[in-house]
Amino acid sequence: MLRLRRRAALLGMSLAMMAMLLPVGVMAGSPGDLLPDLRMAKPSDIRLTTGTTRDGPDRRLLRFSALILNVGQGPLVVKGKRDCATSACPEMRTAQRIKQADGTWRGVATDRAGRFDVGDGHNHWHTMRFQKYELFQMEAPARPLLGAKTGFCFFDTNGHRLDLPGAPQGRVFTEPGCGRASSTSFRMGISVGWGDIYGWSLPRQWIDTTGIDDGRYLLCSTANAEGDWLETNTANNQAWAEIRLLQNDTVQVLGRGRSACSSQLAGPPAPVGETSDASAAASTVTAQTASALQSDADADADGGGGAADLGFLCPIDSTATAGFLNGA
Repeated sequence: MLRLRRRAALLGMSLAMMAMLLPVGVMAGSPGDLLPDLRMAKPSDIRLTTGTTRDGPDRRLLRFSALILNVGQGPLVVKGKRDCATSACPEMRTAQRIKQADGTWRGVATDRAGRFDVGDGHNHWHTMRFQKYELFQMEAPARPLLGAKTGFCFFDTNGHRLDLPGAPQGRVFTEPGCGRASSTSFRMGISVGWGDIYGWSLPRQWIDTTGIDDGRYLLCSTANAEGDWLETNTANNQAWAEIRLLQNDTVQVLGRGRSACSSQLAGPPAPVGETSDASAAASTVTAQTASALQSDADADADGGGGAADLGFLCPIDSTATAGFLNGA
């Protein structure tokens, strides 16, 4: 009996780990919806730097660039709204605006909050939990280290597949759409065929690896990680990089790919220097000092990338909500 209980406990732990790694699905759209299809490009510009965070100076930070793409039939559009322009309403409620085949739009309310101050020093509003960054130990996967960045102002930065039907040849969504401190609304989005990049040097674009063992790890990035936004396919939302942290504070990139992160942890360790993607190139980057990254010291004053309270602090007025969902 004791042996059966132990097996059941081990099975439960394994299932819980797999659930954390798999992208979250969303409910199906309605007929006529031109939905986005969000994907992550392979993590790039991977390097170790030294910086100051809320946990102190001389932290070893794994930095990387992340590019989220929309290759769907329609744009991803997220609108935010709050009922006042003061600190009495520190969050916005959000809704997804979905383009229809006949050219009209419909709105779908969500539970995801919009926030202004997320500790990155940027003067605009953010949609919370739009992407997720995780670092798993390859040999013995356990609870992952999480990325510090949790709020995102997304817009068209990189043309990716401008040959797709419905892809605009120029930017439609830009940074001003994310609003300012006094804004009572925002309108963020990613057009068909476009992407939004978060460069490695941006505030909070890191995972703190201070104190962890050297060895092989999987850096995993996930789009729409909480399943907040309707899209055509959630099975393609992850991309990864297999890396090795070395004793001399360097990082070696062993391989990169676009597939479920769980598939990389389920198999045997890959030999050093081999990659699972033909386009992946091994590289080693030396740790850089924090002098060029000083903005992180200020950005981390209010905390790191842990769980946040996403409850709405402003009451939702039903009349206002109807206009919010159906407006342009």
